[in-house]
Amino acid sequence: MVKVRINGLQVPLRWKEVEIDADVEDVGGLITELIKTNPSYGKHLLTENGVRTDLNILINGRHCMFIDGLRSKVDPKDTIDIILPVIGG
Repeated sequence: MVKVRINGLQVPLRWKEVEIDADVEDVGGLITELIKTNPSYGKHLLTENGVRTDLNILINGRHCMFIDGLRSKVDPKDTIDIILPVIGG
């Protein structure tokens, strides 16, 4: 099971931590599985062109951009943090 924590001001509290019990290989597959589990996630994680580019997606504290982007491998023991951008001042 992969633990996913979603952080952002507009994310409902009940979505803050989820466990995905599907066999996913990479971050892209994990996001697809998240949206299958709860289509409302798509509103926060996708644009019309695919996965939002302004998301910070961390695998065990390390940004996936510095690993292999959305193709970064995900292990069932991993904790994934998805951090939505915060805008304002």
